[in-house]
Amino acid sequence: AVVSTQSRSRSKKIKVISSSSSHPTVQAIVQIQIEQFFGKIFEVLVLSLYLSMWVSLTISSFLYHFKLSGEHVGPPATNFTKATTQQLTADNVGQIFRNNTRYFETTTIGIIFVYSCPLTAPFSSSTTSFRSAFQRQYLPVDYHAFVVFRTGGDMNWALDKQREGIFLSWGIKKDWVTHFFKGKPRAKPIQMLTGDFTRSPVSDLARRLRIILTSNEYDLIEKNCQHFSKEI
Repeated sequence: AVVSTQSRSRSKKIKVISSSSSHPTVQAIVQIQIEQFFGKIFEVLVLSLYLSMWVSLTISSFLYHFKLSGEHVGPPATNFTKATTQQLTADNVGQIFRNNTRYFETTTIGIIFVYSCPLTAPFSSSTTSFRSAFQRQYLPVDYHAFVVFRTGGDMNWALDKQREGIFLSWGIKKDWVTHFFKGKPRAKPIQMLTGDFTRSPVSDLARRLRIILTSNEYDLIEKNCQHFSKEI
């Protein structure tokens, strides 16, 4: 009788323990609610940061008179490029121009353009439809700007400012520098934002680039590719 009584009491204890463990305690519920609350606050802070960043970029874009109403550039004549791309420094910029222009001091720039293309998309190894969705330009500032110009002797050049530095590309065909960068196709669509004829000497551009390259700073808000293109 004693053994049966003890076994019954043990079974009751087990039932009580199992029933209590199946329902979360008040402390666990409060902890979950606190975690959810701070998670929402973190999400709001992140979204506010992105919103303020895009507002600043939009204002900056309009101040620099860059609009995405330019002419769309057609597909390249070839699906490959023979252009050369090299990162510029204050020491090599002059030598690169000298090596690739017949008369460096007298060669002039005939025409100069500013083009835009979508920023490099994330998930670039994903399917085409998924990648294209991320390459759309959703905002007036959501694009990369780069400079293309032509010098005497039908040499075409492109200047790109990236986070890691300023790059100069050159080749005989304009498509090689307009549609490609570092041997890879640029994101589509490509648009011409502005263009003009000029007779500025290449040597003047080289000197100006040397001044810019002494600091070679990159800032997403104040010194990005769009500011650089406008300055050139």
